[in-house]
Amino acid sequence: MKNIVFILLFIASGPILACSCVTTKLLYKVENSDFIARAKILKVTPDPNDERKHDLEIEILELFKGEEVKSIKIFSFLKSSCAIYAQEGSTWLIFARTNADGVNIFGACSGSRQLDRKIDEKRYPNASRNFKRSIDFKQEVLRYLRDNDIEVSNNNKLRLNLSNKCLREIADVPFEKREFGLYEVEINEDLGIGKITPLKDFANEKLKNEVPQCLKSGLYATKRKRKEEVEGNFTMILAVYMYKKEDVQEAFLSLHSL
Repeated sequence: MKNIVFILLFIASGPILACSCVTTKLLYKVENSDFIARAKILKVTPDPNDERKHDLEIEILELFKGEEVKSIKIFSFLKSSCAIYAQEGSTWLIFARTNADGVNIFGACSGSRQLDRKIDEKRYPNASRNFKRSIDFKQEVLRYLRDNDIEVSNNNKLRLNLSNKCLREIADVPFEKREFGLYEVEINEDLGIGKITPLKDFANEKLKNEVPQCLKSGLYATKRKRKEEVEGNFTMILAVYMYKKEDVQEAFLSLHSL
């Protein structure tokens, strides 16, 4: 458990905490991004029209969502609690939205991460390893969504929650690697949960059989804002992540990608 808490604190460190960004699930970031890519920063130039921003020339190393582009903007907000800066030559996993001018832009709270950041291993033992595993796992999910044309949308702005502890109770078998399952969840206008269809099953037979049963018994939807209206029946995509036993950390299942 100590390792899990440390990973969460480390991943959320830096401008995220200073800027009081809300921690969100990976699929929420996918839903709210128009452009997702692993990219190298080639050149950084101050925006001549807005001192809060910088223009970035980029080389896309892998595109997960959106169109191929050669430039992007960053809400750098230098000298503020939300300051974020992309150095020339650095590599990033970028989650960006398209603004009214048709330009992709990201900031401290977008979920973007510098992949080649330097970490003090003496102060944070295994931090580099944990960070790389986290990023690699996220990219594995992003590739699956892209390669299988799975669209993550949530027009009704709902949250999917799990009320019981069954995910913890079924993670008691040895697993060889981190793994994830994807499910399409039917929701009606009364927020009742309908059919749950696997889009990507777990390879492990125990998880393949028991995770859907866990979701059927404990999954429920809530509105992000009370006054928002829900129109008709619709579907949402849900991800469940499995983390193998490592060191003193027991294997566990979660709706959050660490």
